[in-house]
Amino acid sequence: MMRLFFKSVPSLVAVAAVAALVAPAQAQVNYTFLPTTAANWNVDANWSDGADPPNMFVPSIDFDETATIGNADSIAQVTDTPPTPIGLTINAGAVEVASTGSLSIVVSGNVAGSGGATINASGRMSVASGGSFNSENLTVNGALEVGSTASVSTSDGITFNGGSTFNPQLDSASFNAISTPGPITLLGGTVSLDFGYTPSPSDTWNLFDGGSVVGNMPDVEVGSGLTLDPWQKYAIRTSAGGANGAVGTLQLEDRVVLSIDRSTGVGTITNMSASAIDLDGYVIESGLGSINPSAFNSFSDQSLDGGSWGEFGVLANESIGELRNGGITSLAAGASRSIGAVFDPTVAELGTDYEDLSFSYTNELYDSIGGVVVYDGNKKFNNLVLNVDPVTGEAVLVNESPLSITIDGYAVKSASGALLTGGWTSLEDQATAGGDWLEIGADSGQLGELKSAGSTVLAQGTSYNLGAIFDTAGEEDLTLEFFFADEFAAPAFGVVSYEELVDPMFILGDTNNDGVVNTLDIDPFVLALTDPGGYASAFPGVDLLEVADTNIDGVVNTLDIDPFVSILTGGGLSAAQAAPEPCSLLLAMAAIGLAGVRKRICA
Repeated sequence: MMRLFFKSVPSLVAVAAVAALVAPAQAQVNYTFLPTTAANWNVDANWSDGADPPNMFVPSIDFDETATIGNADSIAQVTDTPPTPIGLTINAGAVEVASTGSLSIVVSGNVAGSGGATINASGRMSVASGGSFNSENLTVNGALEVGSTASVSTSDGITFNGGSTFNPQLDSASFNAISTPGPITLLGGTVSLDFGYTPSPSDTWNLFDGGSVVGNMPDVEVGSGLTLDPWQKYAIRTSAGGANGAVGTLQLEDRVVLSIDRSTGVGTITNMSASAIDLDGYVIESGLGSINPSAFNSFSDQSLDGGSWGEFGVLANESIGELRNGGITSLAAGASRSIGAVFDPTVAELGTDYEDLSFSYTNELYDSIGGVVVYDGNKKFNNLVLNVDPVTGEAVLVNESPLSITIDGYAVKSASGALLTGGWTSLEDQATAGGDWLEIGADSGQLGELKSAGSTVLAQGTSYNLGAIFDTAGEEDLTLEFFFADEFAAPAFGVVSYEELVDPMFILGDTNNDGVVNTLDIDPFVLALTDPGGYASAFPGVDLLEVADTNIDGVVNTLDIDPFVSILTGGGLSAAQAAPEPCSLLLAMAAIGLAGVRKRICA
C-alpha cells in the first residue's frame, strides 16, 4: 500500500508554509506490531497506529514513526532491510534480525530524543551472525543475543541495566564486539555464554568496544556445553584499545576458593589453581546470618605474613573480613589457610537454603574479585527429603532440617508413572512413626499416607525406609508433598534427591551400637556427655559424633539432650511440652523410669 503525501504541488507548498509558521516540530506516531506469533517485520498489515480506523504501515522515518513490540508471543522477524523507524521499544516479545537482515533506528530532525532503542525486562532482541542492528543509543533491561559475526552498533552509547542479560554466541576465538564511539555503561546484569566450540583457557573475546567501558556485569553464566574447574570463572575486564578507545574483554580467570566443611563448619581459603594468586584483603558475607564471628581464626589471629593483617567489617553474624596493612600476599598454587569454624547456620524457616555464603577478595590493584564458595561433604537440605537410590529404587524419608517437622500426611507423585507399589513398605505396614498411619491408595502415579489421629513429629535426622518404590528404568521425576499438622493447610513441598543409599555404619542415637535406638542407649549417652574418654574405652570403634551428636553441630554436649530424647521417644517433644533445661530433662527421664541416670552432670 502506498502512502500519499498530498494531492497537488500547490497544496503541498501551502501546507508547508503554514507548518513553518505554526509548528517547527512534528509529533511522532507509534506503530505496534500486531501478530502474536513469529511474523515478518516488513509487512504493512503487521503494524497498526491504533487509530480508528487504523493506519497499517511499516513504521518509517518518512512519517516520524516509532515501533513497539508489546505482546509476549510476538516475534518481529527482520529478514531484509525494512524502512527505518525513529525509535524502537520492546516491552515484551522479541525482535529477531536474521543473517540476511539489517535494522536501523534513526534520528529525526523533527523529534527530539529520537533514534533510540530500548529492550525492556520482558523483551528480547537477537541479531544473528551476518545480520546488523544500529541505533542512536541502546538501553538493555531485558535480553540481547548477538551472533559471533553480527554487527551491533550505536552512535551515542549503550547501557546494560541490572536484570539485563547479554548472550554472545561464541563460535570461535573471535567475536565482533558491540560498538559505539560513546560510553558503554554496565550497571549489572548477567552475561550468558553459549559456546559453539570448545575454547582453550587462553581464548579471550572483546565483547564491548566503546569510547569508554564503565561498570561491570559480574554474573557470568556458562552453558551446559562447557565444564570448568571449581576455581575457574569467566569475567569481563576493561582496558584501553579497540576501535573506539576502550574494550571490555571476556577472559577465563583462576579464583581463590573458600571451602566450607559441612560437618564442622570450618572454612579454608585455598588456591586450587596451578599458579599463585595475589591477595590483599577478603570479606565473607551471609544475608541469613550464618557466620560465627567468635570462631573466626583470622590471618591476624595467626600472625601470618609478619602480622600485617587486620580484621575489619565484623558485623554480628553477617560479615567477617580482613585487609593486609602493607604488602601483598602471594597465595601459592595449592596453598590453603584455615580460618576456623566460621559457618554456623541459623535456620528460622523450613525450606530456606542456609548455604548462602559469599566470598570476595581484592588484589594489588584493589579490584574486587568474586571468589568461589565450595561446600564439602553431603548437602543437608533444610526440608523433608526423599532420598532415592537410582540403582535399587529404594527410598528413605528423612528430616534433614535442623528444625522439627510435625506432619500428618505425605504423598510421593510421578507424572510419568515411575512408582512401584509392590515394594512399598508404608508407615502403616511398619506400624511406626507413632502408629495410626493409613495408606491412601497407591498406583504408578502416586502413593501416600495420612495419619488417622494426631500427628508425628520428625526430629532432625529421623528417617523411615519406604522400600523400593522407584522404577529404576523410569524417569527421575518424583515429587514429595507433605502436610503439616493442620487439616486446613495446603501441602508443602519437600525435596527429592537421587543418590546411592549406603547403610550407615552407625545410627544417630544408638549410643550402645546395638543397631536400634531404645532405652538401653540412655546410660551410654550420659557417659558420652560426661566422660568421652570413658565412652571410647567402653565402646571402642564407635564414632562418638555419629551416634551422640544428635543436634549435628559437630560437638557432643548438653545441647544434644533434647534431640536425643526426641529420637528416643519416636518423634520428639510434643508442642505442649516446653523444652526443659538439660538437667531437669535428664531428671525427668529418670523419674519416668526410662533409665537410671547415674551421672551427675549438673551442679
